[in-house]
Amino acid sequence: TTSGTTTGTTSTVVTMPLSTFATSTTLTNATTIKGTLNNVAVNAGVNVKNTGTINNLLNRGQLSGGTIQGSIFNTNGTLLGVTLAKGAVLAGGRVERTLGGSGFIQNSVLDVSSLSESIQVGSDTKVTQKTVSNNIGVNLTNAAKSAAGSYVLDKPFLLVEAGGKTLEYSIAKLVELGLNVAFGNSGSRVSLNSQTLLLSNPDLADVVVPVTPFAIYTTNRAEGVLVNAQGRIEVVKSGLLMIFTPSSANYSAYVAGIINIGAETSTSTSGITYAQYNETTFAFQFGMFSESSELGATRSASALLSEEEAATFSIEGDIREPLSYKIVVHYPDGTIQALVPSVHDHSSFEEALVAANWLSLVNPNTGVITVVDAINGKKLHDWLPAYDVIPAVVTGEVDEAIVGGIDPAGDQNGDGIEDSYFITTAGTQVLYGL
Repeated sequence: TTSGTTTGTTSTVVTMPLSTFATSTTLTNATTIKGTLNNVAVNAGVNVKNTGTINNLLNRGQLSGGTIQGSIFNTNGTLLGVTLAKGAVLAGGRVERTLGGSGFIQNSVLDVSSLSESIQVGSDTKVTQKTVSNNIGVNLTNAAKSAAGSYVLDKPFLLVEAGGKTLEYSIAKLVELGLNVAFGNSGSRVSLNSQTLLLSNPDLADVVVPVTPFAIYTTNRAEGVLVNAQGRIEVVKSGLLMIFTPSSANYSAYVAGIINIGAETSTSTSGITYAQYNETTFAFQFGMFSESSELGATRSASALLSEEEAATFSIEGDIREPLSYKIVVHYPDGTIQALVPSVHDHSSFEEALVAANWLSLVNPNTGVITVVDAINGKKLHDWLPAYDVIPAVVTGEVDEAIVGGIDPAGDQNGDGIEDSYFITTAGTQVLYGL
């Protein structure tokens, strides 16, 4: 049997079976390892000092120092100041002092003052305040996910030592505390609906903000809440930068409504939601705010969780006045939420702007993209993307230089203002000038 890893989009798993250690070198007393040992098992209560290299480890005791490669089962064990070889996968137990090298850690407690930039932190990993405070810029996005790839938002994630006790904070609780900092009160409430957090605060009255996680990093930024240039919500609390995208207030009802009208829906990793209807693709993000008269009495997000019947959709406004034109979701409990138009390919759009030396700012409430010159800050455009993306037929007759770019489009909606085309290999989308 050989050791190795299986790598997916969100997790890496140890593939070497524990039965491999049936013929291992089992350490039952305090030992110093020199040179290279294969398939080492450390019994509970045993302290081992490693000055060499271990290939495959089953650790139930305490092991310090050295390099470990292959598969590492840290079963109720503790590793102190170790280095992981490239491709090593560590699962379980605690890791303390420092963690060097370039391997992968999952399903562990990470309590280190120094973490190598090449270490990948994987699913079901808890981090201590020491780890967060001493290692800025670490990507902990996958640490907040299960091995199946879904976010675990209500389970302990951050461990904080205070008064001789270990306090455990979930992502949901950290967001709630971050909102309290931003609003200057203690009235924030965060409810969980599958992968969606529903954020509310008395200062928002009858408005609830539904969001889904996008990314999590360690940071030294001041605590608070802001909306970034991409229209995403950033919450900073206890050294963690938690980035969210607006989400459906009731995703099950939204999907049921999409199915009822004969459409299909999907969401990209960048947070864009697509609906395919009558051979046309619509690109949008959910509006940041959802409103329901049922929330007025309690100012709670709980009303959004009670029904999962099919949502319905309506179109409001006139395309000749682009800011008035919107698609609205009506949920069964009376909650309403706008669908905000979005460019259909964030990466290609950003590449087009960078090539022109432009910067952009997205308004998450309207979808308006404000474009400025990166050098002098002069405003160049206010664009509102159309919902629909026209399929592009890319052949040899098409000028490849414009694919992925932004071109003049004339006046597409009859309001007397010049519009533009955003063109990629996936399709062509009108950017209405404002």
